[in-house]
Amino acid sequence: MAFFVTFIVDMKRRLFFMLFSGLLCSCHPNLQTKVVVRIGSGHGKKIYIARIPNDRENRVILDSAIVEDMTRDIVFVIPREEERLYQLSFAGSAVRFIFINDSPELSIAGNHR
Repeated sequence: MAFFVTFIVDMKRRLFFMLFSGLLCSCHPNLQTKVVVRIGSGHGKKIYIARIPNDRENRVILDSAIVEDMTRDIVFVIPREEERLYQLSFAGSAVRFIFINDSPELSIAGNHR
């Protein structure tokens, strides 16, 4: 009988530890935003992602990529310390896409022209 009681107590401790560990892992916030961009035209054009400055900050280009074709998505990963305005722009073009990094993943679709 003593073995059975000890076994149940030990199993309760293990179950508590597993549930507590799972809770801690699920509370870890995702500190990045994945931006998936699909461009319908603009083959061979360079696209930039930049943080739009607040107040006296300078404009910061975070990353760039070259549009290969209409079927391939471009994926950018940007930090999500706080919600900010960001801009996608093409080299040599007035086309701009402005967005806020307010979720773990964003999808943006558009055309170069």
